[in-house]
Amino acid sequence: SWVRQAEPVREKQVHGEPCTVFRKSQRTARFRIESAVCIGADGLPREFNQSVDFGIFGMANAMWFSGFRLGSPGDEAFRLTEACSKYYPRPPCPDSRVMPIDVYRIFGPPEPLELGDKNTGDALGDLAFVCTQGADAEYEKKVITHWRVNVSQAFGQYSPCNFDGQRNRCLGPPAQLRAVGRRSGQGQGLGRIGGQCS
Repeated sequence: SWVRQAEPVREKQVHGEPCTVFRKSQRTARFRIESAVCIGADGLPREFNQSVDFGIFGMANAMWFSGFRLGSPGDEAFRLTEACSKYYPRPPCPDSRVMPIDVYRIFGPPEPLELGDKNTGDALGDLAFVCTQGADAEYEKKVITHWRVNVSQAFGQYSPCNFDGQRNRCLGPPAQLRAVGRRSGQGQGLGRIGGQCS
């Protein structure tokens, strides 16, 4: 983990407990990540802070930890939830009508100019993507492509699908990859089951 490579920078107290702050900076041409964790004498974290800077936007997380109990949580903690054991992957939506939809994708060589096994978005979904992930130098020489396709409304559960440097590839079990997947933009929104059928 990055903590093993982090440098101790100072001592502080979190909720009255002393801890040592370890900091690590990661920089690339695309982004900068600043991470810091405060570790107590028992080797457990008391506070974690991380900021990510993409140039024109960024985000930050802060977490505090307390009430530790060390030991095995027992087998029950690892039992599959009902959502995972009965409903993964989600079955396709009940509406099987075929209808035209407009989708967009940021395209640039060397990926092939085709849609099979690739994520796309409607106008608002792709705009959300560009605003949160695509506004960087990596996209300066790419174009936004517009596609009108006929697709069954029996959407499956969303899978991440992208060009991996050699071919288009979707991740997920075979049952999940039998239907065109759908979700709300950036996983947000109010639709049931992540926007799969709404």
